Amino acid sequence: MVVEEEKFDLVHVITDQARHESFWWRQTKKGPTRRRTGKDRDTSKCKIMPKPPKIRIATRDLKGTYYTNERIVLRVGIHNDEDEAADVSAEVRLFGRPDSAAKILWLDEEDSHEASDNPDSSSGDDGSHFVKRPIGTMERSSEKELAVVLSDTQVPSDYELEMSVVYNLVSDVHTPIIKTVTVGLSIIGPFEANYEFLPRLHPEPWPDFFQVDNEFLGDEPKPGGLQQRFCLSTKVVSFALEPLVIEKISLILLGLSGGAVSDIGPEVVSEPDKLEISPEELRESNFTLNIQKEVLGDRRPTVLSLALEIRWLRKDADDQSHSAVTSTRLPIPRFVVPIGEPRVLASATSSNALSGLVHLDYTLENPSMHYLTFNLTMEASEYFAFSGPKTTVVQLLPLSRHTVRYNLLASQRGLWIQPQLTVVDTYFNKTLRVLPTENMKSDKKGVLVWVDADE
Repeated sequence: MVVEEEKFDLVHVITDQARHESFWWRQTKKGPTRRRTGKDRDTSKCKIMPKPPKIRIATRDLKGTYYTNERIVLRVGIHNDEDEAADVSAEVRLFGRPDSAAKILWLDEEDSHEASDNPDSSSGDDGSHFVKRPIGTMERSSEKELAVVLSDTQVPSDYELEMSVVYNLVSDVHTPIIKTVTVGLSIIGPFEANYEFLPRLHPEPWPDFFQVDNEFLGDEPKPGGLQQRFCLSTKVVSFALEPLVIEKISLILLGLSGGAVSDIGPEVVSEPDKLEISPEELRESNFTLNIQKEVLGDRRPTVLSLALEIRWLRKDADDQSHSAVTSTRLPIPRFVVPIGEPRVLASATSSNALSGLVHLDYTLENPSMHYLTFNLTMEASEYFAFSGPKTTVVQLLPLSRHTVRYNLLASQRGLWIQPQLTVVDTYFNKTLRVLPTENMKSDKKGVLVWVDADE
């Protein structure tokens, strides 16, 4: 062992390598007493431990839970508590699922993507799961703040973020010192949703075989097939642990097959004045979809691939700008629209002239290339009286539709009534189900119509 100081040098050499029993001395009332050092303890050896790091790593504003697709900014504070200056570099590594698309990068390189070109910063061997950069010389008692962005957390999962500082003292450049801190990040999905695909009555008239539109004669003809309208009813539930502010919910068309085009309307919220959604709260909204075939005679079914995009931000977000808004996409099951099959749509409107009077329209659609005959039978009920045909026959040309109106006068107000209209397609010998539209509902027995109460 060699000790070199300014005032003295000490050299101690052990020449006797044989193991001897070692003792230590303890002062007692009777004087110094010898004690054994203990079993398997070798006093002829000295284990030199590495210098403990005195640089501290602290994470600021770390939240207990984060959400999928959220832009997570982690601010890391580095404090030099050494007695002298140190040359410091920082490393951050992300641990999680091997197939995860999550990535980390420095905040100041997020927009310009300088990480690939900047020689002072590297993504390492693990690609987007490891970043490092030199900090330079940090004086005694100084501090430095770095910001790391975690993005593309598309799947709920748990991650670990390992932050390391590798440095050496200016007076001892050959002795590296490492300080490491690990934090856990829990990523959960903020929303789940249920969907219902409902038929609606398209207000525009259907195309006519015997009339040619001038738009078809142009260089860029527009779609000229049948038009049908649908409503996608969504019920979004918040699984977040705090209130969130909903900026906008949109319906995204991912794919449309079957030779058709689609137009999607904006969100119609049941409570438009309520922007926040609390934990386990439900948000109901509707989207209108207009589907039209490009060719009039095309009877192939149309397949819709959709996604629900929710733009939201935390209620307590410091930055209310665009960067604080998170976009979350929820998958929607594919919907198949059999445009070539006949159907019956029911629509109801309350009369302004007489309380309890409801105008009920049944629209029969024949999108096929056959002449179809429908037998209609309306059943009597003790809950309402009706005017209209008790039984009738409706004959429809190919690619046409027809509306039959009934006027219902309810015996009581402020309740649901259930008219029973039986529609039989004599060509296919099939009883068609009557489909409800706006402000109506249905059960196993048929459609239900609401009768307003007297004011």
